[in-house]
Amino acid sequence: MHLDITDCKIDDLELSNLNNLKTLKLSGCKSLWNIDSLAKLNNLENLYLDGCLNIEELDPIANLENLEILDLSDCENLSIYPENDILKGEELASFLSKIKDEKKI
Repeated sequence: MHLDITDCKIDDLELSNLNNLKTLKLSGCKSLWNIDSLAKLNNLENLYLDGCLNIEELDPIANLENLEILDLSDCENLSIYPENDILKGEELASFLSKIKDEKKI
């Protein structure tokens, strides 16, 4: 299942009941800041947060083990920012591990 809500005007979203979601496109959702409900999307493989200017914390996605692609292009307010905007494979795994480590501090 894929969900594309590109350029949405919401600041908070509740998607935790979409357990079979594989791809989520939130590109350009400039008001979005709360992504806590993403933590329950265990089957999510592709997440596009590019252009989500108000997201600061990525803790909710740190345990998404099936995540294969993460796009953080133009996410200017992140507390932890990766070297590259689009993460895949080992680079993505390393970045998610870094988020988990920061959360423990």
